[in-house]
Amino acid sequence: MALVAVAFGALLTACGNSNATISASFSSPQGMASVGNDLFVGNLSDNYVSDVNEESGAIVRNIQGATYRFNAPSYVCFDDGDLWVSNVEGNSITVLSRKTYAVVRVLSAKKYGLQGPNHITCDGSVVIVANYFGNSATIVSARTGALIRITSGDPYRLQDPAGLSVTGGRAWILCSGSQSLTEIALPSGAFVRRITRAAGHFDDPAAIGGDGTHLWVASEGGVNGSVSELSVTTGAFVRTISGRASHLNQPNGIASNGTSVWIASPVSKSGLVEIDASTGRIIRVLGAGISTPSANVLTSGNKVYVENGFDGVIYELEASTGKLLHVIG
Repeated sequence: MALVAVAFGALLTACGNSNATISASFSSPQGMASVGNDLFVGNLSDNYVSDVNEESGAIVRNIQGATYRFNAPSYVCFDDGDLWVSNVEGNSITVLSRKTYAVVRVLSAKKYGLQGPNHITCDGSVVIVANYFGNSATIVSARTGALIRITSGDPYRLQDPAGLSVTGGRAWILCSGSQSLTEIALPSGAFVRRITRAAGHFDDPAAIGGDGTHLWVASEGGVNGSVSELSVTTGAFVRTISGRASHLNQPNGIASNGTSVWIASPVSKSGLVEIDASTGRIIRVLGAGISTPSANVLTSGNKVYVENGFDGVIYELEASTGKLLHVIG
């Protein structure tokens, strides 16, 4: 398999072999979460969550059934021992044991203000979920499920929250409706700041990713889209990555491990673009074997996972080399 890599404007070619294992089945895969050797995937269409072995790409189990009360399960995350699943059409969150798959609790819409809950993430003692239709975010205790706060209205101004990143005890909520970014403190949910479209150089922002030092926002607008880098500490704008040399075309998914940033670029032959997190320079462009990735990218150790919701597959790559390891689905 030929992988085309672009570094500092020079075209390089790297070769590797794909060891594809196609043994899992997805139905409109959405959010992904990795823990140990397990990759969990929410399947929006058919109400189940897949547990995939990261080493082999083989499915371990499809978690499904009435007891879980899944209703369009979209995004997933972990605390110490439990898996949290947001049900975007059920306006609920299902919490289950990672080890036994038993239901721990189900959080309902009425008590927790859940309205179209989508992106969800854990940060130590708390879990936070963005409510797309509620223009709000819900913060709960990871240990007990107790409600801590529902953030909405002024000064948060969460209009169509469509992305979420947690790093350094802060949550960053990307709002597609207002094309802005709201930062809140955890676990309290106190308002910190709001970064406007102009300040962040956003243009139809679609995805957000953070790594403890950098905050990255992928925008689909403009000529071919762009990526904005912000400071996690201050929220200050650092740089924009755009233009023909960036190989971006309507980027809609992004993730970083602190060393590299991977950007899903579906409307091009690029597929996936890797850049240096420190300099913003292109490391490689991965197009061969990666078709129209959509929306979600996840980093886990030396692995990168990219969803292709159109074809119902997930690409597993080696982070250090860009080698395609498995096509799962």
